[in-house]
Amino acid sequence: MRKYAVYIAFSLFVILVSLSACERSQTTPPPVDATSPTVGVLTQLPAALASQTAAPTAQPTSEPPTPTQIPEEPAAEPPTATEEPPEATSAPTLAPITKTPKPDTATPSGPAFDPYELYGDPTMVDPMNSSTIGNWKSGGRLPDSEYIQISTKNDKVFVTGKKPGFSTWFFSWPTLYDFYQELTVRSGECVGKDEYGLIIRGPAHGAGVSYGYIIAFSCDGHYRVTRLDSADPFKTTDLVPQRESDHIKTGPDKKNVIGVKADGKKLTVFANGYQIAEVTDNAFLHGRYGLFVQAVDTVYYTYRPVQIAYWVLTE
Repeated sequence: MRKYAVYIAFSLFVILVSLSACERSQTTPPPVDATSPTVGVLTQLPAALASQTAAPTAQPTSEPPTPTQIPEEPAAEPPTATEEPPEATSAPTLAPITKTPKPDTATPSGPAFDPYELYGDPTMVDPMNSSTIGNWKSGGRLPDSEYIQISTKNDKVFVTGKKPGFSTWFFSWPTLYDFYQELTVRSGECVGKDEYGLIIRGPAHGAGVSYGYIIAFSCDGHYRVTRLDSADPFKTTDLVPQRESDHIKTGPDKKNVIGVKADGKKLTVFANGYQIAEVTDNAFLHGRYGLFVQAVDTVYYTYRPVQIAYWVLTE
């Protein structure tokens, strides 16, 4: 009986030791998996962010236009609020001539001023034909408002003042400081005080204002130099009022050359190479140039700008 009790006690001891060993083996934590999703996200996030960084913008390959290059769409500015005008294809029909112009009385004396001899080749020449008509477009089109039209026909350019008594102009793209400039003109079917000419030292494109110096010749042989102070309201200052000059050829379809030297605050005006005026004014010392027209004695007055050339003056 005693042996049997000892045997039972020994058996219970063995069972208890075995159960204790099972509990200790189950509390050992599993090994960490180094390739778990959590670790993978942390190590790959910087690479993912780097892949979303925008590539640097490429630098432009084209160069800005030089004075001898013609931009496809220069920065010209119409004198009135005309948006996307239809492109003109021909010069408008002229009104009948109602007055007899005075005969050609230009009587040059002495040698005429020759800018080619003094300054050499021009900085830029605009032959005023289809090769350079882009100089006078805005938004890809030539101006055609109720006041002014620039049109082409047979590879020639025409400028028309469409409203009698209104000074109108249209700027090209170059901005000039000190320069000598010439505009060669065919006066067309002009009468009396019908005017053609240049406006110089105008505002930048898109400035929202208009100003500059107007140099105008008339069909009857007069000229004037006017400072345009504002277009809205229209305000001008006469620097040289209407004067007659024997150096200006009068009458319809006459060829005249308007020359202007802008050197600082001094403006010198030439007619066919002969000096006819000199004024000093410091209101505008640089800016764009443009074509000017004013129908006075004709309902629609059209002239032909044959060529524009300018020389940039350097010390």
